Amino acid sequence: MDKKTLPIIVVLGALFIFWPSVLDFFWPPAPPRPNANGSTNHVASATRPFSQQPAAQPSAPASTPATPSTAGTNSILALAGPETSVQASVATLENDVVQVHFTSLGGGIEKVVLKKYPPTKENTSLNHGSPLPVLAASIHDSLYRSPCQMKSDGKKIITEQKTPAGIWIGKEYTLKQGYEIEAVITIKNTSPNPMAVGMRTIVGMASPLGAKDTPDTISAALCEGEKYQRETSAALQKKAWLSAKPAHWAAVQNRYFALICAPATAFASVSAENVPLPAPDKNAAPAAAQHGVIAEGTLPSVTLNPGGESRFVFSIYAGPKEYHQLSQLPARQDLILDFGWWAIFCKALLWLLAILHGVCGNWGLAIVGVTVLIKIVFWPLTAMSTKSMKQMQALAPKMEEIKKKYSNDAKRMNEETMKLYREYRINPMAGCIPMLVQIPVFFAFYQILQVAIELRGQPFFWWITDLSQPDRVASLLGYDVNILPLLMAVTMIWNTLITPQTPNTDPAMKMMMWFLPAMLLFFCYNLSSGLSLYWTVQNLLTILQTYLTRNQPAQPPVKVKSASRGFSFARPPDSRKK
Repeated sequence: MDKKTLPIIVVLGALFIFWPSVLDFFWPPAPPRPNANGSTNHVASATRPFSQQPAAQPSAPASTPATPSTAGTNSILALAGPETSVQASVATLENDVVQVHFTSLGGGIEKVVLKKYPPTKENTSLNHGSPLPVLAASIHDSLYRSPCQMKSDGKKIITEQKTPAGIWIGKEYTLKQGYEIEAVITIKNTSPNPMAVGMRTIVGMASPLGAKDTPDTISAALCEGEKYQRETSAALQKKAWLSAKPAHWAAVQNRYFALICAPATAFASVSAENVPLPAPDKNAAPAAAQHGVIAEGTLPSVTLNPGGESRFVFSIYAGPKEYHQLSQLPARQDLILDFGWWAIFCKALLWLLAILHGVCGNWGLAIVGVTVLIKIVFWPLTAMSTKSMKQMQALAPKMEEIKKKYSNDAKRMNEETMKLYREYRINPMAGCIPMLVQIPVFFAFYQILQVAIELRGQPFFWWITDLSQPDRVASLLGYDVNILPLLMAVTMIWNTLITPQTPNTDPAMKMMMWFLPAMLLFFCYNLSSGLSLYWTVQNLLTILQTYLTRNQPAQPPVKVKSASRGFSFARPPDSRKK
């Protein structure tokens, strides 16, 4: 392939990956409109359907389909209830990595403090500032923040409450090792009549880590088998989200941290909505207000006879989005990293980066090391590409003759050009193969640096103090000055200048090659410095290889006696052999 097709592939690939960021940059989502009562909560009501499934425990009778009255139709925040004068009691459980705070208003987890990630410049505590605690329960539209009785023995938290309809709700929380919490919710019918019960439980709320977080980094998510779905804060500001399909787990997340709630019996449905948050600065303009995402899961409906009870078990992960942690959890909870099409490459790169980091102790050096290893692997392909370019340059006079001879017949000109390639065993695709095989690596790095907490706050050297953020060194006329993206663009131009050009390249394609560095500079300017570091080092290594190989004499193309159809990577026959 000559340089005609390569820029188009790269441009389309970059637009595919970065287009949402471009849209948010130029056309940010509009703030939610206030309702008649002045509230900015504009969540649409929806009836939450239930699957017809058996009860969680044998002690409960067979389940029945829920009616709308069983599940309720109020939105999540509508069931928070008004502010109460009841003084909430609090209790905590902690281990070496988390401190979990519980509240008696709702009988759930008020917040989770991550000891390894103290909230200094960023709000790293999970569910912090949420109007509702994690695993607060609502039955028959009972209020989520209903007062509970709560007690603790230092190892477990136990809460009890009763709904106005006569359903007793008991909860027992146990903190396991690491970032996992186990919860058991027992519901019991204390009324004299049979009752269909559909319980809604709060998954949690995710909020921005800082003022610069975009709405696309805050989302609610669920997993249905191997199918992962997510809805961002930007979308939820326009419309609430309801998934009526069974989900093995539901979650809320920001860029680096997640709350994942996995019930033993799959959720019958999952819903999420927007939560307006105050601006980080009290003196900031109203447009600076941020938004969080709150989600709830609805459990399958069960019918409880008088005195009957049912039991539901939950596993909660509250911690960083580290692949080695998430990959050990059941039900494919590592899908929350959302590597997408590049999952294989992302996992391989994370594994290789972790090995090199263990050797050198610096994530920046690990990125450089991975780039060098990738270049070594692709070195033969790049050498083959350079050789192919030189051979095509040697055929420039013959190609020029074809162009002049068939200037009025484009179809015949292409046929004769292809025939010339076959006669001399030259593969026109060889020119862009090195770039094509590196595109998955580039996009895999992009995906990793978007969510991999391993690189959060990790310095490289000098002015590069955080590989997960742009390497800002100054501000000029209100714009940040980031050095690495500029170096990336300069090295791309340098590489274009010294790369052998194929003959008869279309002028429009030449212009595209010069436009490509500017386009990538625009896309990557405010992305993580780790991504720019990889691309810059890759450019420098390519430049080095070009200087080492461009002055080497190329074997002139040799015309074969019988040209086979298609192209071959095999060497032309040695003319010295008899």
